[in-house]
Amino acid sequence: MINNYCIETGYVSLNKYGEILCGDHVETASDDKDSAIVVMADGLGSGVKACILSTLTSKILSTMMANSMPMKDCISTMVATLPICKVRQLAYSTFTIIRISNHREAEIMQYDNPDVIMLRDGKRYEYPIITEMIDGKKILKSKISLCEDDVFIAMSDGVLHAGVGGVFDFGWDQSDVSDFLERFYDAKLNAKTISSMLIDLCR
Repeated sequence: MINNYCIETGYVSLNKYGEILCGDHVETASDDKDSAIVVMADGLGSGVKACILSTLTSKILSTMMANSMPMKDCISTMVATLPICKVRQLAYSTFTIIRISNHREAEIMQYDNPDVIMLRDGKRYEYPIITEMIDGKKILKSKISLCEDDVFIAMSDGVLHAGVGGVFDFGWDQSDVSDFLERFYDAKLNAKTISSMLIDLCR
């Protein structure tokens, strides 16, 4: 049976005002089963330090998964490695992993990032989320059977904090982001365009 489905990824990064480097980083990869892997990491703070932490986190996770290491083992290795900021009691990097297998199933693992938004037929789709503690860290896990034109939007908390004190006063929450994505949804838009539309509103 010929599989005519394809997976498209696209992302846009926006530096914090006054910084020359972005504290978020995205890596894409595939494994020997041709699964598509996307890892987005957000380093604590901003600038060079955050950039280094997010780059290392996303690169390590995507490399382990591309070499067919079980997702749970990848997560366990990463969360055991990440240090915790003594002052803020936060991990030095958060991450979101999306793996698409056989064009039929999506696995999502989220650690301290805003929940991935999923659109199905242009509307927000409430997918199941299970909480699992791995090495003392709360990981959100999901498995989703896919349909044609499903869309996943992963983001760092920089999106939710965009415009604080300015356009959005106190920022905007996840439901606001979902409403925006639903309003401008078009199945003909590619992944990069959707990312650009969202990031343009955050500028």
